[in-house]
Amino acid sequence: MRTTQMIRVLAAVTLLGLFAGCQDKSPKPKVAPAAAVAAPEPDPVPPPVEVVPLVPIDVPFQLLPKDSESVVVFSLTSLRQSSIWPSLKKKLLSGTQRELLWMREQCGLEPLELIDIVVVAGNSAKKDETITMVRGLTRQQVRECAAKDSKLTLKEEGNLSHVTLEGKDRWIAWIDDRTLLVSPDNSSKKYIEARASGKDGLDTNKEMMSLIEETKRTGTLFFAILPAPGSKLSDTLAKMPFGGTKGLFGTVVIENGLEIEVGSRFQDAELAVASTVEATSTLAAAKLTTASVYGKYIDRIVIQTKGRDLRARVKLSPSELIEVGELFGGLMASIRGQL
Repeated sequence: MRTTQMIRVLAAVTLLGLFAGCQDKSPKPKVAPAAAVAAPEPDPVPPPVEVVPLVPIDVPFQLLPKDSESVVVFSLTSLRQSSIWPSLKKKLLSGTQRELLWMREQCGLEPLELIDIVVVAGNSAKKDETITMVRGLTRQQVRECAAKDSKLTLKEEGNLSHVTLEGKDRWIAWIDDRTLLVSPDNSSKKYIEARASGKDGLDTNKEMMSLIEETKRTGTLFFAILPAPGSKLSDTLAKMPFGGTKGLFGTVVIENGLEIEVGSRFQDAELAVASTVEATSTLAAAKLTTASVYGKYIDRIVIQTKGRDLRARVKLSPSELIEVGELFGGLMASIRGQL
């Protein structure tokens, strides 16, 4: 699973790439030089930035599968509060996300404005038990939307909805009027009922919850990965740098700039310390062999050890984020030119 192997950089690369694509590329007007006799104008004082307190994302972990190897929580509410949201929204809507386009064109709904959070949890060996939780859409909105599509059939049974489309069927469980659980294609009614009951859920998985508790659970996105021993995902982690990684966790915050914090959990504290030393040396060596324009950002990466965890954190201001995005875009263009 190559995506998991790159989880440490996936969020940063994706977000920086999107951000770079959203920047205003129009030429800036030239300012005539001041007359020699004129006193220099003082730099304008920027208006104060309103700081909105980060609120922890409320996730009912008891609804998610107990044996989930990965959990990803994405907050659209947080993203909508960021300064890049207007441009990022246009970029998302111009893509090919089938569900987004269907809801807009068929139902006249704006899912990017209505949905608050999306949670995905599952196990690589049990893809038919992956659960997606969505909060923000109401049951009435889904009813009305389904009624407008002649290819879709929606039947309701208490707090459950059975959806059939193009030979595939899914069960939806409504936890309340704005929170729904979606099962994978062709999964059983019994399974979604069990998850909606909240019994024997992820909240009883102490190891996974201990990783989740190390995330900030605020901002735009947080994740935790704890593969089962012997699974494909476990083999992938074993091949990562700084061997002995047992699990991963992290938080991404997009507000007035970008903050990313990721952690790697090891078998014991000694291995975490040794890996921290190795990671620090690797960054130092990378700085010596990297152009100075990139090197200054290597200095922004802070690596620390806490118990069995190696943690890495980087925080960029809006102007730094723009520069990194442009550097990344230039680097990718250079690579493509050599292919």
